Amino acid sequence: MRGKAWIPAAAGAALLAFLGLSALAIAKSAPADQRLLRLCAQGSIAEVELGQLATTRSGTPAVLSLGTRLAQDGSTGVASLQTLAAMLHVQLPKAPDATQKQQITKLRRLRGAAFDQRFERIASEEESKMLHQFQSGASTARSAAVRYTIRNMIPAVEEHLQIVKGLPIREATAATGVMR
Repeated sequence: MRGKAWIPAAAGAALLAFLGLSALAIAKSAPADQRLLRLCAQGSIAEVELGQLATTRSGTPAVLSLGTRLAQDGSTGVASLQTLAAMLHVQLPKAPDATQKQQITKLRRLRGAAFDQRFERIASEEESKMLHQFQSGASTARSAAVRYTIRNMIPAVEEHLQIVKGLPIREATAATGVMR
């Protein structure tokens, strides 16, 4: 799947050309659109890192599967955002924000059931936050290219959130009486 990350980027570039968006029109991106792209990039980068951690630290098949999906979809999202940012002359961050880094650092110390419990909570919070940012940005972005890119990322985030909410960890925690 990694080898196919260029497909959304190429599709985005083709769409921009099809829409007739000139380099001059693209280069004049609104500061709010630039902030949105940076926030979306940080969320997608955090998603990749969370997913990669889940694939190496989880003890649950459902979390392992979700981790793989987060890493793949997050990488695809980052590639799409990087393509658009390059066209808009926007510098994207290369790492998650400070809060996300702190959460990831805490997760790195855990394995198995303890990891799964904390991962479920953090993934739920992060995906909810991303969904809100993406939905808001898709309706408020001034640039059609930014709106298009963000709108195309929303379905994956919605799916991730549904999967997180359906993880068996909540039921296992309730059955054992262990609180997080």
